[in-house]
Amino acid sequence: MLLKKFFVASLFLALSLSIGVGQALAHGVVDQSQTTASVYDFPTDDGWEGQTFTPTVSNMIGFDIEVSFGVSPVFFQIRNFGTDEILSTVSGVTLTPGINHIDLPSKIFFTPGTKHSILRIAGGPGFSFMGNPGNPYAGGAAIFEDAEESDFGIDLYFKTYYDDSDTTPPDVPTLLLPADGSVTNDSTPTFDWTDSSDPSAPVSYDLLVDNDSDFSSPVISEVGLTDSTFIPGLALSDALYYWKVLAKDAEGNTSAYTTPFSFTLDSTSPETIIDSVKNGNGADMLDGGSTLSDSATFEFSSTEIATFECDLDGAGFSSCTSPKTYNGLGLGVHTFTVRAVDAVGNVDPTPAELSWEIITPKQAIKDLQQKVKDLDLPFVTKIVLNAYLEPTKSLLCDNNQHNDIGACILLKSFVKQVQQFSKQPVKTGVTADIAASLIEGAQVIRVALGCR
Repeated sequence: MLLKKFFVASLFLALSLSIGVGQALAHGVVDQSQTTASVYDFPTDDGWEGQTFTPTVSNMIGFDIEVSFGVSPVFFQIRNFGTDEILSTVSGVTLTPGINHIDLPSKIFFTPGTKHSILRIAGGPGFSFMGNPGNPYAGGAAIFEDAEESDFGIDLYFKTYYDDSDTTPPDVPTLLLPADGSVTNDSTPTFDWTDSSDPSAPVSYDLLVDNDSDFSSPVISEVGLTDSTFIPGLALSDALYYWKVLAKDAEGNTSAYTTPFSFTLDSTSPETIIDSVKNGNGADMLDGGSTLSDSATFEFSSTEIATFECDLDGAGFSSCTSPKTYNGLGLGVHTFTVRAVDAVGNVDPTPAELSWEIITPKQAIKDLQQKVKDLDLPFVTKIVLNAYLEPTKSLLCDNNQHNDIGACILLKSFVKQVQQFSKQPVKTGVTADIAASLIEGAQVIRVALGCR
């Protein structure tokens, strides 16, 4: 009980026309007959050992199959061998002895060179297709009852029907955006290409996007797009991508793929660093610190090549370069903010920032006096140092600028006393670091007062 098998060859490009079961076929026919003496074991796994084939034409609307006696009902499926996608199902078929013609419910389309298979998924008792392991272009099927393993010789008969009414593919689209070699920070970029013209409208498009130029594992694979623009629904990760498009007309004719474009997605924002801040006297300034100077110079950088935008006291960001200097600043607290912007427009969402206060000499002397009080120094050392600072504060706070010269003399004496104390740190508690800090504080006030 031998069922003769079929083989499918397919067109060069894919079409999309519906043909109902029972409709007369007035289109092209591929008729191939082949005989082989191959003998092999019939597989016991019923129903999933169908003949595989690699189509060379793009569509199929029916096929002929020959059996030695009647079988009913029979159900066929044609599938993509690699993805297991079901392309067509024919159900409730009655096979009579001899050649049977079967129309597909609608025309199906192949990508030429892609392996496919035709399978019987249900049928009469013991009915199953099987492939010929020795010849990929040969195979057979058998009808048997209660057989677990048998040997069969093969006598093949193939006939496949296809639609040849329009075999001209649409124009190959032209890729537009993202441009080839471009860099973008848009994680859902718009893919745009030109419309393809074709008499068999409408034209649809297949889009592939992959982070590998061989398109072996596409991150986007869209089939049958009706518009020549596509925006992904999910964000892409930062990477180098390749993309290409083909066009398909209403008859299933498929253009060649476009030459791929590449683009780089970079949505990572740069980091901004303030490297140094100095006041107008060249002294370092710290975040939250104070100075008598009315100017400040900032040096800054970024973790990548970038331009910068600066803001002072919330006036608004504007383009700037490092170093950035501000002069003539008023008394009070000031805040400097800088952010990096990379080559594709990613902006640092957490700009670098530093705040400081410009104070008067009388506020500075109060701060210096408080610093001495807060230091862990012997009581006698504090009494001696404060003996210079207290009268200095009185002179600077009396609103009489004419006697400020007296403050210059007192501060100069304060500096000399600190230097003397630093020579006996064990006794006075004034270490080199403490001395440097106190002397700097006094000298800043002297500079602000114009002392010689």
